[in-house]
Amino acid sequence: MGAIQSLKARAVVVDMEEGVIQHMLKGPLSELFDSQQLLYDVSGAGNNWAHGHHGYGPQYRDALLGRLRTAAEAADSLQGFLLLHSLGGGTGSGLGTYLLGLLEEEFPEVFRFSAPVFPSEDDHVVTSPYNAALAAACLVESASCVLPVENQALAAISSRLEVATAKGTAAAGSGLGGPGAAKSSGSGKPAGGNAAAWDAMNGIAANMLLHLTSSVRFEGTLNTDLNDITMNLVPFPRMHFLLSSLAPLAAPRDMAQLAQPRSVDQVSRRLQAASCADSTGTDLNHAALYGSSVCMSTCPARAIVRDTTSGACMPC
Repeated sequence: MGAIQSLKARAVVVDMEEGVIQHMLKGPLSELFDSQQLLYDVSGAGNNWAHGHHGYGPQYRDALLGRLRTAAEAADSLQGFLLLHSLGGGTGSGLGTYLLGLLEEEFPEVFRFSAPVFPSEDDHVVTSPYNAALAAACLVESASCVLPVENQALAAISSRLEVATAKGTAAAGSGLGGPGAAKSSGSGKPAGGNAAAWDAMNGIAANMLLHLTSSVRFEGTLNTDLNDITMNLVPFPRMHFLLSSLAPLAAPRDMAQLAQPRSVDQVSRRLQAASCADSTGTDLNHAALYGSSVCMSTCPARAIVRDTTSGACMPC
């Protein structure tokens, strides 16, 4: 933890339940966040979208704006805002979408990326479907780009990864499928419900966002920023929901496997961070972001072969 103590995340952490913030401050990443950029209440939003959006939103508007401006002014070249929030409860869905609208109002020229976590079908919060539906309507209107993540999809992926790792077949970039793949229980909860399983689900979502922003944080001749991704993949302002896949999900036991050739077929629909019935729809754009040395002359052809009817793959 010595190296991380010299770093401070350029982030605003908001939760209307004080216990969540206090738990985070007692964890291993407590030194990463500036205490002046934390905002919390005591009682929470009661799993109610309206309470978060129309209650806490106007109440904490000035406090939110002050912290946002402080974070934005500290940036040398402001690329955009990345909002991480859950749609099942009242704070993430209600106050989260209020914050998104506030960003649109105060920073209209800056791109607004949202990574919402959608609840599973059997979520224990009775109001979660309504919270998610009301929040989704706000995402259509106020976000520049949305990268949806779903608990049920993450649980299925982490379950496959656990079985493949136990069998020693989790090769680099593998689809983690086949006859021996684990079957999801159909719920958005990991098997056993233990902390390690939840960490695995969170790790998949975190890795997806880390790889998405890696070209901003590391040097490269073909690097692209987040604004370029939106410009290339969003054909119309309201059609900005992107489905993402990631491979490899984890490093194999034999690190030499990382040097083996990999195919874009390994980034399959079964590894999507959000499971949805999109087989009858039309994909307008594809993009493949490569995180290693690749021959760019072969990437478009290999990607187009994968699905010639729904669009081309644009290496970014």
